[in-house]
Amino acid sequence: KSGKLRDLMNMPVDIFTEVCSHLDPHDLRRLALTSKRLWDILMTKESKHIWKTALASVPYLPECPTDLNEPQYVCLLFSSECLTHVSTEC
Repeated sequence: KSGKLRDLMNMPVDIFTEVCSHLDPHDLRRLALTSKRLWDILMTKESKHIWKTALASVPYLPECPTDLNEPQYVCLLFSSECLTHVSTEC
């Protein structure tokens, strides 16, 4: 596939993780929604630290409730339509 972000998926994982660590929670959620591949990458337990870093960048934000994972919490906080099907894997 061609497009402006076509090389994003060829980026080494550590660089991709570093880029994601500079996104705020809302932008990280929007990135996850851009493609199935990004969704599959960002909705895994291995990506939990990315979400935690994004949430930590928001001043005075309460900790993620124990009955939600970080992507679900981001959806609750930053979206008008919450995705109830956000992976419970995270």
